Amino acid sequence: MTITSAVSDLASELRNWGISVSVAEVEDAVNGLCAIDLGDRNEFKIALRASMAKEPHAVEAFDRLFDILFPFTHATPDREDGGPPADGDVEDRLARALKDMDRPALREIASQMVQGRAGVQPGAPVSDEHYQYRALRHVDLEDMLRRLVHEDIQGKGETALERRLIEEDFRDRMKEFSDDVTDEIRRRRKVGVDLQSQLDEARPREPETVDFLWAKESDLESMRAAIYQLSRRLAARLSHKRRTGRRGRLDVRRTIRRSLSFGGAPVDPRWRRPMGGKPELWVLCDISGSMRNFTRFTLELVYALATQFQRVRSFVFIDGVDEVSDKLCVSDDFVRALERIDAEADVVAFDGQSWYGNAFTQFWRRYGGELSPRATMLVVGDARNNQRTSGADVLADIKRNVHRVWWLNPEPNEYWNSADSVAGELAQSTDGMFECRNLEQLERFVSSAL
Repeated sequence: MTITSAVSDLASELRNWGISVSVAEVEDAVNGLCAIDLGDRNEFKIALRASMAKEPHAVEAFDRLFDILFPFTHATPDREDGGPPADGDVEDRLARALKDMDRPALREIASQMVQGRAGVQPGAPVSDEHYQYRALRHVDLEDMLRRLVHEDIQGKGETALERRLIEEDFRDRMKEFSDDVTDEIRRRRKVGVDLQSQLDEARPREPETVDFLWAKESDLESMRAAIYQLSRRLAARLSHKRRTGRRGRLDVRRTIRRSLSFGGAPVDPRWRRPMGGKPELWVLCDISGSMRNFTRFTLELVYALATQFQRVRSFVFIDGVDEVSDKLCVSDDFVRALERIDAEADVVAFDGQSWYGNAFTQFWRRYGGELSPRATMLVVGDARNNQRTSGADVLADIKRNVHRVWWLNPEPNEYWNSADSVAGELAQSTDGMFECRNLEQLERFVSSAL
């Protein structure tokens, strides 16, 4: 296949994905290749992208299709022991490689992490983001970024501009490392898989079916737009459910009195009106690492439905817990409110690594006395606990003091109880733990449980 025909095939696939690529743009792309080194894959990719992906939404589609049609061929040899180096060793080596911008070392680390942790299965109907999450979930890249920026800026007379430039530089380096991980995942996924199957699997997904844990930035935009329509559907559904629900417990006296009109047959039972009215909703959310996307969409949906509850109170945690109800209630800009939570919430009690046991204990001591049988508790988290105490006994105390405790877990249930997950242990202290990987599953849960 010639370069010209290969570029034409890429343009055709872009058009199939709804990206406009004119004949003139294809000609510009081919002509531009005369001025670059065709042996440099990255330079080749940038040159084509400049001519064929003119709009931001087209860039991701271009990158996905380019990687399929012009596959990444570099591969670091697998380790003989079949597994990755120890976590601490990986973090130290990765930090050094990022600091020195050592590209060969970064590619080697990416390959070893994918080999040992991602569990890539060629041809399996699983997203690249899923495998990337599995490869990177034991390394806190945001914490590493903060440490690298702090170390680099020491002794340089820190200013806001200097810090921003240094942080952007390290973010660019981490992006290149993440791309190395993705390249290695895609290389392994293609083994024995035909080209058409790869193209079909890579096509854009509906926002309702995108997994929270592995959503890309372009997915997040479409998911934000979908939240509004979802909240309207659910509000109507919850309102109808409450209007047409039973009127509480059977009123025996009124039923017997009414039955006299029918010869003593209780054909028209009477019901007591339920006490109170709308329930209270308490939301307790893990905001560590990859949980941020899931927490963000859950909170946004809950506050869009706030009129369906008498009161909504929200709490976030990592290894400590803090209430954030005021930050969410006073802001018209939900994205800005979540940025404030990230910056201001006091959720680190020890080392900033997830610790459900300590977070539940703090919550119970501070707020347990305010719980009531009118409240429903919604816990949002992946139940990954870094081999620490789970707090299942404290969660059981919380359950005894509220109407219901529901748990939403964004991981596929086949991963529950693997590695450092304590999902099974914590589920026993709830009224139900539900797999909630996307907006579709979140909608089903709200419709049935709340």
